[in-house]
Amino acid sequence: MMTFKEFLIADTDSTQAGTFYKDFLSYKDEINDKDVTLKFLERLKDYALDRVAPNSAKVYMAYFKKAFWRAERLGYSFPVNYEEVQKVLKIQQEASEHVYLTATELKLIEAYEPSTEVERFTKCAFLLCAYTGCRVTDYPLITEANFYGNELRFTAEKTKVSAKMPLHPLVPKLIDELMDFNYEPQSIAPTVGAAIKRICEKSGINTPVSLYNRGKRQTLPKWKFVSTHTARRSFATNLYLDGYTIKQISGMMGHKNTNQTEGYIISSFADNVTGERRYLNPDKKADPNKIEAVKIQMMQQLGLSEEDAAAIVEGIKDKLAG
Repeated sequence: MMTFKEFLIADTDSTQAGTFYKDFLSYKDEINDKDVTLKFLERLKDYALDRVAPNSAKVYMAYFKKAFWRAERLGYSFPVNYEEVQKVLKIQQEASEHVYLTATELKLIEAYEPSTEVERFTKCAFLLCAYTGCRVTDYPLITEANFYGNELRFTAEKTKVSAKMPLHPLVPKLIDELMDFNYEPQSIAPTVGAAIKRICEKSGINTPVSLYNRGKRQTLPKWKFVSTHTARRSFATNLYLDGYTIKQISGMMGHKNTNQTEGYIISSFADNVTGERRYLNPDKKADPNKIEAVKIQMMQQLGLSEEDAAAIVEGIKDKLAG
């Protein structure tokens, strides 16, 4: 039978917690089931909270609890029981705010010239996720075989739900470039997560942003808040602002229900006024009557005067005019 250290590493190897547990368990060559004491659990929890945000630490602890439960049923004998594990490793969910990248900011990343192969990989993988809604670890699943005319179809690895959407014109090129790389699944997210911040900083995505993050209010350049998840949040939010319904976006992201999708959309109802659907079709021409139509819609739905509605529309007319 494997040592518990070997079992835990194998059990979490292909997950986002894989690297974390390899690092945590490196303090000792051999860790067996008898070593998993209350002190061990407290050390694990403190180690996580010292290195990642509370909400991420909560996810990592969930992987351990799942592995512990499985190990017990495979014959491992621990000095603590599952109820004690749950109690010690409990971490309170914290409110957390996130950013998304606008279509203009994604264009800045498109224009960025990578200085290393890691940056080239990261740029392609991040943009693919931003224009398809796939998880960064799912990028190898998307090939030319998933193209159906002007439509993209693929099955999300995590949920096993089929996703279908308009094919963004940049996606074929991104897929072609990504064929040059062969990263191990467990290294994809950490690689992209570290490099995308540098790319965003170099691209000039540095507008000051104030967010509640890592347990406190922080005002920092926007690039500092960008992560691998920002790509999917950008996909969902930009589609929402384009006029797609949450149900439609949910189908494109391979979600099992719309509750999952709502967590990815960073917007208010009042933002959803254009309905141009140009995010995945950037060459689409706008309706010449759209400006007047949006003004009327804002007057009717938001109760604005014609003067106020006209002033707001004036500020977004470039977007409306395409």
